[in-house]
Amino acid sequence: MNTKKRDRDNSFRAECARRAQNELERQTVEYYKSLTPEEIEEDRLWVRFASEQAMQRWDNDDKRLLQSFAPNLIAKNMPPIHNSEDWRKLGHYFKFNGHQIFCVDLGPVDAPAILFLHGFPTSSFDFYRLVPELASSFRLILPDFLGFGFSDKPAAHRYSIFAHADVIEKLAESRQLKNCFLLTHDMGNSVGLELLRRRTLPIQRYLMLNGGMLLKYYQPVFSQRLLQIPLVGEIFSRLISYKIFAQQFSSIFAPDKIPAAAELHELWQIMNYNNGKRNYAKLIRYIKERKTHESEWLEALRASRAPFKMVWGQQDPVAVPIIGRALREYRPDATLVEVFESGHYPQLEVPEIVLREMRSFFVGETTAFELTAFEKVTYEQKGHSERILFGSKTRA
Repeated sequence: MNTKKRDRDNSFRAECARRAQNELERQTVEYYKSLTPEEIEEDRLWVRFASEQAMQRWDNDDKRLLQSFAPNLIAKNMPPIHNSEDWRKLGHYFKFNGHQIFCVDLGPVDAPAILFLHGFPTSSFDFYRLVPELASSFRLILPDFLGFGFSDKPAAHRYSIFAHADVIEKLAESRQLKNCFLLTHDMGNSVGLELLRRRTLPIQRYLMLNGGMLLKYYQPVFSQRLLQIPLVGEIFSRLISYKIFAQQFSSIFAPDKIPAAAELHELWQIMNYNNGKRNYAKLIRYIKERKTHESEWLEALRASRAPFKMVWGQQDPVAVPIIGRALREYRPDATLVEVFESGHYPQLEVPEIVLREMRSFFVGETTAFELTAFEKVTYEQKGHSERILFGSKTRA
Protein backbone atom coordinates (compact mmCIF):
# COMPACT_ATOMS: atom_id res chain seq x y z
CA MET A 1 0.00 0.00 0.00
CA ASN A 2 2.79 2.37 0.93
CA THR A 3 4.51 1.56 -2.37
CA LYS A 4 1.39 2.48 -4.38
CA LYS A 5 0.99 5.69 -2.44
CA ARG A 6 4.65 6.56 -3.05
CA ASP A 7 4.24 5.88 -6.78
CA ARG A 8 1.13 8.09 -6.91
CA ASP A 9 2.98 10.84 -5.07
CA ASN A 10 5.92 10.61 -7.47
CA SER A 11 3.58 10.72 -10.49
CA PHE A 12 1.79 13.70 -9.03
CA ARG A 13 5.09 15.53 -8.44
CA ALA A 14 6.27 14.74 -11.98
CA GLU A 15 3.00 16.05 -13.46
CA CYS A 16 3.24 19.22 -11.38
CA ALA A 17 6.83 19.74 -12.51
CA ARG A 18 5.85 19.21 -16.16
CA ARG A 19 3.01 21.72 -15.93
CA ALA A 20 5.21 24.22 -14.14
CA GLN A 21 7.86 23.86 -16.85
CA ASN A 22 5.28 24.38 -19.62
CA GLU A 23 3.87 27.41 -17.83
CA LEU A 24 7.36 28.83 -17.35
CA GLU A 25 8.11 28.43 -21.04
CA ARG A 26 4.79 30.02 -22.01
CA GLN A 27 5.33 33.01 -19.74
CA THR A 28 8.92 33.40 -20.95
CA VAL A 29 7.83 33.50 -24.59
CA GLU A 30 5.05 36.01 -23.83
CA TYR A 31 7.49 38.14 -21.88
CA TYR A 32 9.99 38.35 -24.73
CA LYS A 33 7.24 39.13 -27.25
CA SER A 34 6.39 42.21 -25.22
CA LEU A 35 9.93 43.65 -25.30
CA THR A 36 11.57 46.00 -27.76
CA PRO A 37 14.87 44.87 -29.42
CA GLU A 38 16.80 47.17 -27.05
CA GLU A 39 15.08 45.69 -24.00
CA ILE A 40 15.75 42.16 -25.25
CA GLU A 41 19.46 42.90 -25.62
CA GLU A 42 19.56 44.41 -22.11
CA ASP A 43 17.74 41.36 -20.76
CA ARG A 44 20.19 39.01 -22.51
CA LEU A 45 23.13 40.74 -20.85
CA TRP A 46 21.47 40.42 -17.43
CA VAL A 47 20.67 36.73 -18.01
CA ARG A 48 24.26 36.09 -19.06
CA PHE A 49 25.58 37.74 -15.87
CA ALA A 50 23.11 35.85 -13.65
CA SER A 51 23.93 32.57 -15.39
CA GLU A 52 27.67 33.06 -14.92
CA GLN A 53 27.12 33.71 -11.21
CA ALA A 54 24.93 30.63 -10.88
CA MET A 55 27.44 28.48 -12.76
CA GLN A 56 30.00 29.09 -10.05
CA ARG A 57 27.73 27.38 -7.50
CA TRP A 58 25.89 24.64 -9.40
CA ASP A 59 27.16 21.16 -10.02
CA ASN A 60 27.82 19.80 -13.54
CA ASP A 61 24.34 18.33 -14.01
CA ASP A 62 22.70 21.66 -13.22
CA LYS A 63 25.11 23.45 -15.55
CA ARG A 64 24.17 21.20 -18.45
CA LEU A 65 20.48 21.75 -17.69
CA LEU A 66 20.88 25.52 -17.75
CA GLN A 67 22.95 25.46 -20.95
CA SER A 68 20.41 23.30 -22.77
CA PHE A 69 17.28 25.13 -21.64
CA ALA A 70 17.57 28.34 -23.70
CA PRO A 71 18.32 26.71 -27.09
CA ASN A 72 15.52 24.18 -26.64
CA LEU A 73 13.13 26.96 -25.71
CA ILE A 74 14.06 28.87 -28.86
CA ALA A 75 13.64 25.81 -31.10
CA LYS A 76 10.33 24.81 -29.49
CA ASN A 77 8.71 28.25 -29.48
CA MET A 78 10.10 29.93 -32.60
CA PRO A 79 7.08 30.80 -34.72
CA PRO A 80 6.82 28.97 -38.05
CA ILE A 81 7.98 30.86 -41.14
CA HIS A 82 5.26 30.58 -43.76
CA ASN A 83 5.66 33.85 -45.62
CA SER A 84 7.53 37.14 -45.86
CA GLU A 85 5.43 38.73 -43.12
CA ASP A 86 6.47 35.99 -40.68
CA TRP A 87 10.06 36.74 -41.64
CA ARG A 88 9.65 40.49 -41.13
CA LYS A 89 8.28 39.91 -37.62
CA LEU A 90 11.40 37.94 -36.68
CA GLY A 91 13.69 40.87 -37.46
CA HIS A 92 14.42 44.36 -36.26
CA TYR A 93 16.19 47.46 -37.57
CA PHE A 94 19.44 49.25 -36.87
CA LYS A 95 20.59 52.57 -38.28
CA PHE A 96 23.50 53.05 -40.63
CA ASN A 97 24.29 56.50 -42.03
CA GLY A 98 20.70 57.57 -41.51
CA HIS A 99 19.21 54.49 -43.17
CA GLN A 100 17.24 51.65 -41.57
CA ILE A 101 18.85 48.23 -42.09
CA PHE A 102 16.71 45.15 -41.48
CA CYS A 103 18.28 42.20 -39.69
CA VAL A 104 17.11 38.89 -38.26
CA ASP A 105 19.17 37.88 -35.21
CA LEU A 106 18.13 34.54 -33.70
CA GLY A 107 19.54 31.88 -31.43
CA PRO A 108 21.55 31.84 -28.19
CA VAL A 109 23.65 34.99 -27.95
CA ASP A 110 26.72 33.02 -26.80
CA ALA A 111 26.43 30.27 -29.42
CA PRO A 112 28.72 30.15 -32.48
CA ALA A 113 27.52 32.85 -34.89
CA ILE A 114 26.72 32.35 -38.57
CA LEU A 115 26.54 35.47 -40.73
CA PHE A 116 24.42 35.04 -43.89
CA LEU A 117 24.93 37.39 -46.87
CA HIS A 118 22.29 37.21 -49.59
CA GLY A 119 22.46 37.91 -53.30
CA PHE A 120 20.87 40.01 -56.02
CA PRO A 121 17.98 40.75 -56.36
CA THR A 122 16.51 39.00 -53.31
CA SER A 123 17.07 39.22 -49.53
CA SER A 124 17.84 37.39 -46.31
CA PHE A 125 14.51 35.58 -46.78
CA ASP A 126 16.45 33.35 -49.22
CA PHE A 127 17.72 31.43 -46.18
CA TYR A 128 14.40 30.98 -44.38
CA ARG A 129 14.37 27.21 -44.97
CA LEU A 130 17.64 26.84 -43.06
CA VAL A 131 16.76 28.88 -39.97
CA PRO A 132 14.42 26.56 -37.99
CA GLU A 133 16.96 23.71 -38.07
CA LEU A 134 19.85 25.89 -36.90
CA ALA A 135 18.32 28.35 -34.41
CA SER A 136 18.79 26.10 -31.37
CA SER A 137 22.53 25.54 -31.94
CA PHE A 138 23.79 28.74 -33.53
CA ARG A 139 23.34 32.46 -33.35
CA LEU A 140 22.00 33.34 -36.81
CA ILE A 141 22.53 36.84 -38.18
CA LEU A 142 20.76 37.57 -41.47
CA PRO A 143 20.80 41.20 -42.67
CA ASP A 144 19.20 42.74 -45.74
CA PHE A 145 21.66 44.93 -47.61
CA LEU A 146 20.66 48.56 -48.14
CA GLY A 147 18.33 48.61 -51.16
CA PHE A 148 17.18 45.02 -50.63
CA GLY A 149 14.46 43.18 -48.71
CA PHE A 150 12.98 45.10 -45.80
CA SER A 151 15.85 47.59 -45.53
CA ASP A 152 15.54 51.17 -46.75
CA LYS A 153 15.68 51.60 -50.53
CA PRO A 154 16.74 55.18 -51.23
CA ALA A 155 16.45 56.10 -54.91
CA ALA A 156 19.27 58.67 -54.86
CA HIS A 157 22.01 56.41 -53.54
CA ARG A 158 25.18 54.94 -55.01
CA TYR A 159 24.95 51.25 -54.20
CA SER A 160 28.20 49.31 -54.12
CA ILE A 161 29.88 46.21 -52.75
CA PHE A 162 32.09 48.43 -50.60
CA ALA A 163 29.09 50.19 -49.04
CA HIS A 164 27.49 46.82 -48.33
CA ALA A 165 30.71 45.68 -46.62
CA ASP A 166 30.64 48.86 -44.51
CA VAL A 167 27.16 47.93 -43.30
CA ILE A 168 28.28 44.42 -42.35
CA GLU A 169 31.28 45.75 -40.45
CA LYS A 170 28.98 48.06 -38.49
CA LEU A 171 26.58 45.19 -37.84
CA ALA A 172 29.39 42.95 -36.57
CA GLU A 173 30.61 45.73 -34.29
CA SER A 174 27.14 46.42 -32.89
CA ARG A 175 26.60 42.69 -32.24
CA GLN A 176 30.06 42.39 -30.66
CA LEU A 177 31.02 39.46 -32.88
CA LYS A 178 34.41 38.22 -31.79
CA ASN A 179 34.36 35.54 -34.48
CA CYS A 180 31.83 34.05 -36.88
CA PHE A 181 31.18 31.58 -39.62
CA LEU A 182 30.34 33.13 -42.98
CA LEU A 183 27.82 31.83 -45.53
CA THR A 184 27.36 33.84 -48.74
CA HIS A 185 25.47 33.56 -52.00
CA ASP A 186 25.55 35.35 -55.36
CA MET A 187 26.30 39.09 -54.83
CA GLY A 188 26.94 38.29 -51.17
CA ASN A 189 30.02 36.34 -52.33
CA SER A 190 31.62 39.58 -53.50
CA VAL A 191 30.80 41.26 -50.18
CA GLY A 192 32.30 38.27 -48.38
CA LEU A 193 35.51 38.51 -50.41
CA GLU A 194 35.75 42.25 -49.75
CA LEU A 195 35.47 41.49 -46.04
CA LEU A 196 38.27 38.93 -46.43
CA ARG A 197 40.37 41.60 -48.14
CA ARG A 198 39.80 44.10 -45.32
CA ARG A 199 40.56 41.52 -42.61
CA THR A 200 38.30 43.38 -40.19
CA LEU A 201 35.74 40.61 -39.68
CA PRO A 202 36.95 37.60 -37.63
CA ILE A 203 35.86 34.88 -40.08
CA GLN A 204 36.56 31.37 -38.77
CA ARG A 205 35.21 29.40 -41.72
CA TYR A 206 33.74 30.43 -45.08
CA LEU A 207 31.03 28.51 -46.97
CA MET A 208 30.12 29.88 -50.41
CA LEU A 209 27.06 29.06 -52.55
CA ASN A 210 26.61 29.72 -56.28
CA GLY A 211 27.78 33.08 -57.58
CA GLY A 212 29.25 34.59 -60.76
CA MET A 213 32.64 35.32 -59.25
CA LEU A 214 34.60 34.85 -62.49
CA LEU A 215 33.09 37.13 -65.14
CA LYS A 216 34.62 35.26 -68.05
CA TYR A 217 32.25 32.39 -67.21
CA TYR A 218 29.29 34.43 -65.91
CA GLN A 219 26.10 34.00 -68.00
CA PRO A 220 23.47 36.63 -67.04
CA VAL A 221 19.83 36.05 -67.93
CA PHE A 222 18.12 38.41 -70.38
CA SER A 223 16.68 40.73 -67.73
CA GLN A 224 20.11 41.11 -66.09
CA ARG A 225 21.62 42.07 -69.44
CA LEU A 226 18.97 44.74 -69.96
CA LEU A 227 19.45 46.17 -66.48
CA GLN A 228 23.16 46.72 -67.18
CA ILE A 229 22.55 48.87 -70.27
CA PRO A 230 22.70 52.62 -69.44
CA LEU A 231 19.29 54.33 -69.54
CA VAL A 232 17.63 51.15 -70.85
CA GLY A 233 18.19 49.54 -67.46
CA GLU A 234 16.60 52.49 -65.64
CA ILE A 235 13.49 52.26 -67.82
CA PHE A 236 13.28 48.47 -67.69
CA SER A 237 13.59 48.39 -63.89
CA ARG A 238 10.42 50.48 -63.59
CA LEU A 239 8.56 48.29 -66.07
CA ILE A 240 9.36 44.94 -64.46
CA SER A 241 6.18 43.13 -63.49
CA TYR A 242 5.55 40.07 -61.38
CA LYS A 243 5.08 38.05 -64.58
CA ILE A 244 8.51 39.07 -65.93
CA PHE A 245 10.13 38.43 -62.56
CA ALA A 246 8.54 34.99 -62.16
CA GLN A 247 9.61 33.89 -65.65
CA GLN A 248 13.19 35.12 -65.38
CA PHE A 249 13.71 34.06 -61.77
CA SER A 250 12.30 30.57 -62.34
CA SER A 251 14.72 30.04 -65.23
CA ILE A 252 17.73 29.88 -62.90
CA PHE A 253 16.33 26.98 -60.83
CA ALA A 254 16.58 23.31 -61.67
CA PRO A 255 13.43 22.44 -63.67
CA ASP A 256 11.94 20.29 -60.89
CA LYS A 257 12.90 22.74 -58.13
CA ILE A 258 11.15 25.87 -59.41
CA PRO A 259 9.42 27.59 -56.45
CA ALA A 260 5.66 27.29 -56.19
CA ALA A 261 3.61 30.31 -57.22
CA ALA A 262 2.98 31.26 -53.59
CA GLU A 263 6.70 31.30 -52.79
CA LEU A 264 7.51 33.28 -55.93
CA HIS A 265 4.89 35.79 -54.88
CA GLU A 266 6.48 36.15 -51.43
CA LEU A 267 9.92 36.71 -52.96
CA TRP A 268 8.45 39.33 -55.30
CA GLN A 269 6.66 41.05 -52.41
CA ILE A 270 9.93 41.50 -50.52
CA MET A 271 11.87 42.62 -53.58
CA ASN A 272 9.26 45.24 -54.42
CA TYR A 273 8.82 46.34 -50.80
CA ASN A 274 8.98 50.16 -50.72
CA ASN A 275 8.95 50.18 -54.54
CA GLY A 276 12.29 48.41 -54.60
CA LYS A 277 12.15 47.45 -58.28
CA ARG A 278 12.88 51.04 -59.33
CA ASN A 279 16.46 50.56 -58.06
CA TYR A 280 17.34 47.33 -59.89
CA ALA A 281 19.52 49.09 -62.46
CA LYS A 282 21.45 50.78 -59.64
CA LEU A 283 21.73 47.62 -57.55
CA ILE A 284 23.18 45.53 -60.37
CA ARG A 285 26.12 47.89 -60.80
CA TYR A 286 28.02 45.51 -58.54
CA ILE A 287 28.78 43.55 -61.74
CA LYS A 288 31.00 46.40 -62.92
CA GLU A 289 32.73 46.38 -59.54
CA ARG A 290 33.39 42.67 -59.94
CA LYS A 291 35.09 43.39 -63.27
CA THR A 292 37.25 46.13 -61.75
CA HIS A 293 38.16 44.40 -58.49
CA GLU A 294 37.99 40.71 -59.42
CA SER A 295 41.72 40.10 -59.19
CA GLU A 296 42.15 41.68 -55.74
CA TRP A 297 39.12 39.85 -54.35
CA LEU A 298 40.39 36.55 -55.68
CA GLU A 299 43.79 37.31 -54.21
CA ALA A 300 42.10 37.95 -50.85
CA LEU A 301 40.52 34.49 -51.12
CA ARG A 302 43.93 32.99 -51.85
CA ALA A 303 45.54 34.78 -48.90
CA SER A 304 42.80 33.93 -46.39
CA ARG A 305 43.59 31.30 -43.78
CA ALA A 306 39.92 30.60 -43.06
CA PRO A 307 38.92 27.07 -44.18
CA PHE A 308 36.89 27.39 -47.39
CA LYS A 309 34.09 25.24 -48.80
CA MET A 310 31.72 25.60 -51.75
CA VAL A 311 28.29 24.05 -52.32
CA TRP A 312 27.45 24.54 -56.00
CA GLY A 313 24.20 23.76 -57.81
CA GLN A 314 25.14 22.14 -61.12
CA GLN A 315 22.06 23.23 -63.07
CA ASP A 316 22.82 26.93 -62.63
CA PRO A 317 22.66 28.73 -66.02
CA VAL A 318 24.11 31.96 -64.57
CA ALA A 319 26.93 31.00 -62.18
CA VAL A 320 27.80 27.95 -64.25
CA PRO A 321 29.52 24.95 -62.61
CA ILE A 322 32.96 25.72 -64.02
CA ILE A 323 33.14 28.79 -61.76
CA GLY A 324 33.21 26.68 -58.62
CA ARG A 325 35.91 24.45 -60.05
CA ALA A 326 37.98 27.39 -61.27
CA LEU A 327 37.88 29.01 -57.82
CA ARG A 328 39.89 26.08 -56.51
CA GLU A 329 42.88 27.43 -58.41
CA TYR A 330 42.98 30.12 -55.75
CA ARG A 331 42.26 27.76 -52.86
CA PRO A 332 43.50 24.23 -53.66
CA ASP A 333 42.64 23.22 -50.09
CA ALA A 334 38.93 24.01 -50.62
CA THR A 335 36.21 21.37 -50.77
CA LEU A 336 33.70 21.66 -53.60
CA VAL A 337 30.33 19.92 -53.20
CA GLU A 338 28.63 19.65 -56.61
CA VAL A 339 24.87 19.21 -56.22
CA PHE A 340 23.36 17.97 -59.45
CA GLU A 341 19.70 18.52 -58.49
CA SER A 342 20.09 22.24 -57.80
CA GLY A 343 20.29 25.40 -59.85
CA HIS A 344 21.34 28.85 -58.64
CA TYR A 345 19.64 28.72 -55.21
CA PRO A 346 20.75 25.57 -53.30
CA GLN A 347 19.42 27.04 -50.03
CA LEU A 348 15.89 27.07 -51.50
CA GLU A 349 16.13 24.05 -53.80
CA VAL A 350 17.99 21.50 -51.64
CA PRO A 351 18.06 22.99 -48.10
CA GLU A 352 18.62 19.56 -46.52
CA ILE A 353 21.95 19.21 -48.35
CA VAL A 354 23.02 22.76 -47.48
CA LEU A 355 22.14 22.10 -43.82
CA ARG A 356 24.16 18.91 -43.79
CA GLU A 357 27.19 20.58 -45.32
CA MET A 358 26.92 23.51 -42.92
CA ARG A 359 26.93 21.19 -39.93
CA SER A 360 29.83 19.12 -41.19
CA PHE A 361 31.87 22.23 -42.00
CA PHE A 362 31.01 24.57 -39.13
CA VAL A 363 30.83 22.04 -36.32
CA GLY A 364 32.09 18.72 -37.62
CA GLU A 365 28.91 17.23 -36.18
CA THR A 366 28.51 14.92 -39.21
CA THR A 367 30.85 13.68 -41.91
CA ALA A 368 30.26 14.74 -45.49
CA PHE A 369 28.04 11.70 -46.07
CA GLU A 370 26.24 11.26 -42.75
CA LEU A 371 22.63 12.40 -42.58
CA THR A 372 20.24 12.95 -39.71
CA ALA A 373 17.15 10.72 -39.77
CA PHE A 374 15.02 13.57 -41.13
CA GLU A 375 17.56 14.44 -43.83
CA LYS A 376 17.99 10.81 -44.86
CA VAL A 377 14.27 10.36 -45.49
CA THR A 378 14.06 13.66 -47.37
CA TYR A 379 17.22 12.86 -49.30
CA GLU A 380 16.00 9.44 -50.40
CA GLN A 381 12.53 10.67 -51.28
CA LYS A 382 13.95 13.35 -53.57
CA GLY A 383 16.50 11.00 -55.11
CA HIS A 384 19.51 13.27 -54.54
CA SER A 385 22.95 12.58 -55.87
CA GLU A 386 26.01 14.77 -55.58
CA ARG A 387 29.75 14.66 -55.84
CA ILE A 388 32.21 15.83 -53.23
CA LEU A 389 35.10 16.96 -55.41
CA PHE A 390 38.65 17.44 -54.24
CA GLY A 391 37.86 15.77 -50.96
CA SER A 392 38.44 12.16 -49.99
CA LYS A 393 35.46 10.62 -51.77
CA THR A 394 33.08 10.96 -54.69
CA ARG A 395 29.39 10.18 -54.52
CA ALA A 396 27.12 9.98 -57.57
